[in-house]
Amino acid sequence: MELLGYRVLSKGSRKATIVDPVEILRNAILLRAGAFFLAHQHPSGNPRPSGEDRQSTRRLKYAAKSVGINFLDHIVIGGDGKYTSMAEEGLM
Repeated sequence: MELLGYRVLSKGSRKATIVDPVEILRNAILLRAGAFFLAHQHPSGNPRPSGEDRQSTRRLKYAAKSVGINFLDHIVIGGDGKYTSMAEEGLM
């Protein structure tokens, strides 16, 4: 597996950001990627996925599967180097 690139797709406020599955998949398709992962930071420092994180991950996984791209993981980054891998937690 080879890293083809990375993109900053959204910058949010301290409370929320907009995650557009179309924009995420468009970038994966333009890179001709067979797989991708998503990462974002929680400004609160808490690395636990929120309800919205879980919901958007389910939607994105379904959309990616429908176009034949493997969604590998959604990583939530908190403070002090802590993170949660939604794949490792069985939330994918």
